[in-house]
Amino acid sequence: LEGYQSFLTDSYFLNIFFRTLNISLLTTITCSILGYPTAYFISKLHIKKKLLLIALAVFPLLTSPVVRSFSWMAVLGKNGIINNFLTKLHIVSEPLQILYTELAILVGLIHLFLPIMIIALVGVMENIDNDLVKAAQSLGASKIEAFMKVIVPLSVPGLIIGSVLVFVGSLTAYTTPQLLGGKE
Repeated sequence: LEGYQSFLTDSYFLNIFFRTLNISLLTTITCSILGYPTAYFISKLHIKKKLLLIALAVFPLLTSPVVRSFSWMAVLGKNGIINNFLTKLHIVSEPLQILYTELAILVGLIHLFLPIMIIALVGVMENIDNDLVKAAQSLGASKIEAFMKVIVPLSVPGLIIGSVLVFVGSLTAYTTPQLLGGKE
């Protein structure tokens, strides 16, 4: 019991815990913001296009987290694609430190978990009857009002499921934060 209390009072472990919570929350919010319009767009397509885009969205899940993280290391590193691009355009005079930062971890986790958010939302959105939106519009609602009062409330279960899966997944992810975030 004494060891457990000293573990909780140690500021090093508390900092790691709160940093992990912060990154997980930011990953969840970003995946929700990016995934919601993407899922809505996909859910409104014809079945063949929908299946193609879902397959493209799921494709990153078929790649090993280690391979995916190493590819981001090549993109975000000092001599990576982004720094070379920014240096050649004379936007920056010297390479930026992107790799081994929280931003790099966030990018890697979003790449890992965005497909899960999209799939959760598409699954719910494709089952929302389009006649409900048409009925709202026939009763005087604009397209935006119909979207906000029909689509958004009915898609909340998918948003909740996707958010829980993304948050828990990013909270327990080890490989991506370790490779992209470095030692600290």
